[in-house]
Amino acid sequence: FWETGKELEFTGKRKDGSEFPIDFSLSPAKNNSDVLVIFMVRDITEQKQMEKLLIQESKTIRLFEALTAAANEASSVESAIRFFLDQICVHSGWPVGHAYMVVGSKKDEFVSSHIWHLDNPAKYNFFKLGTEETRLSSENSLPGRVQAERKPIWITDIGSEFWFQRRKSAGEVGIKAAFGFPVFV
Repeated sequence: FWETGKELEFTGKRKDGSEFPIDFSLSPAKNNSDVLVIFMVRDITEQKQMEKLLIQESKTIRLFEALTAAANEASSVESAIRFFLDQICVHSGWPVGHAYMVVGSKKDEFVSSHIWHLDNPAKYNFFKLGTEETRLSSENSLPGRVQAERKPIWITDIGSEFWFQRRKSAGEVGIKAAFGFPVFV
């Protein structure tokens, strides 16, 4: 049973076979003594994209609020980084997250902080152990490039980045992309 004036959403199909969201509604209308029903079908792709964008922006704002509160309330830099890493990985859907620290005052070498976010610790254990034993220099590492540019860096295919020191071991456990961002204390 379908009420007039009620809108329902369906999936439409284009000639090329691609699908898109549609809004379908019907409304009664009178023409002299005849009762007519008007069917309306609208492509709502743009509306759905905007809804999705607004939801994502809202989640991002809530994430930033949580990170700001955690930074202000953290008892140590390490506890703040652990919280940041977990929240950012959950927000982005990334199964692996790790934080590096600058070694001493030289700021050209990085070591593992031993702070991780791992959705599946057993799967990434070999990668984790190797990472924790590896010191990275500023020339051949994502942390070094992030520090030098002082801005986030996104690598969509680490296998094609020959400068990426841990690319082989990352590829062995299925890590294909990397994202780094600076945290200045």
